[in-house]
Amino acid sequence: MLSTLFAEAGRPNYLVGRFDEAKTKRTDTGGLGEARWLLGVHRKTGTTTLLSGVEALSANPPSIIVLTGHAVSQREISELEITTRAICKFISRGTSLTFTGLCRPNFTDTTLRQTIEKHSGHTVGRDVQLSYVPLFWSGETLQKFREKPKLIAGIGTGALSLAQEIFLAAFPSISTSSKLSAAEAAGLFGPVYRDVLRALEFELATLCEADGVDYSEALDLNRQSGTDNLGIPNTFVVRDAIASNIAIGSSASRGNPSVVRAARRINEAG
Repeated sequence: MLSTLFAEAGRPNYLVGRFDEAKTKRTDTGGLGEARWLLGVHRKTGTTTLLSGVEALSANPPSIIVLTGHAVSQREISELEITTRAICKFISRGTSLTFTGLCRPNFTDTTLRQTIEKHSGHTVGRDVQLSYVPLFWSGETLQKFREKPKLIAGIGTGALSLAQEIFLAAFPSISTSSKLSAAEAAGLFGPVYRDVLRALEFELATLCEADGVDYSEALDLNRQSGTDNLGIPNTFVVRDAIASNIAIGSSASRGNPSVVRAARRINEAG
């Protein structure tokens, strides 16, 4: 997604990963089909170059690196750490690194920062810049995703200003914050909120069913009469569970009762 948005803005880039050539044809509908099709277009024009592994970047190390992924399970966290260690083998002083995705609060400033400093020999904030963008794509069109306001947080003012300049090429509205952990938490709010509301919708539907009421009729009347604005999502976004699982994992060690955990169980059962 990011590679395509940068390519659409005329910014040549390398995309590391394995992509099925057949999936770059416009055979799907919605944002995913659009993204795959545009990836194929930009590959043919040379704006986007696919690389099979991070090591291929070492021949001509880039000064701007964007690391994408969601730190949900231990497996995914380990994969992010492995990729980061591979990048650290060739990054030089002045490199700008940005992590985009969802993660628990303090992940960027602890896990990623420590990995970078240990395996690169550079100090974050002095030798290299590290920033975080809580990006979460739920499958909407590229235009809708692009137009949503974005947030960038970083370690030091240098990281913030540089990251903002980089991402303004892809997103027209970007705000900045020096509070990294707050930005990580903020990235979880939207999807977790929708996940909890979806669980509430299942509960309301069950209540209606028990009393022989058509739930869709009740919901339509609610919306028409303005009795209350429930704000229940119109579409079911499976990817919202990513944020909920991060939130559940983050609070598990503290043993607190979790509305999010209950909502996740309801949604999985539904």
